[in-house]
Amino acid sequence: MSSETRAIGSFLDVARLAEEVADRIASGPVTTSVSAAEIRGHLARRYDFTRPVALEDVLSDVEGMLGRWQVQVTHPRYFGLFNPSVTAASVAADALAAAYNPQLAAWSHAPAANEIERFTTRWLAGKLGYDPRRAAAISRAAGPRRTSPPCWSP
Repeated sequence: MSSETRAIGSFLDVARLAEEVADRIASGPVTTSVSAAEIRGHLARRYDFTRPVALEDVLSDVEGMLGRWQVQVTHPRYFGLFNPSVTAASVAADALAAAYNPQLAAWSHAPAANEIERFTTRWLAGKLGYDPRRAAAISRAAGPRRTSPPCWSP
């Protein structure tokens, strides 16, 4: 089995995990009751930053905290602010992007990722009634604050 085939299998495993998490969220409560003191105590008991903690243990602990101590906005009975649902494909795609970390600031650094963004942006522009040939993705900020949508010229 090639390393590429194993990698694709791993991303599919991540997608299946996302579906399992969604099922757990759907069968549990929408809201939580927890205090800041409870969470802070939990963190202080487990993480003193004087010794390493195994990645598997950290991931398991954080997954448990997120499962217990937050409003589950992807729950089918959540009717608060609009929050799009999580899909297995979006989780796998996020994992794939995180693994490769393409830098789109310069086309030469990530030609495939830049062209995927261009292709998708132009397709979406056409679906919204804009001229796809004039579509361009624009970011007003970098990093995790990059929340600006693609912009099109009419």
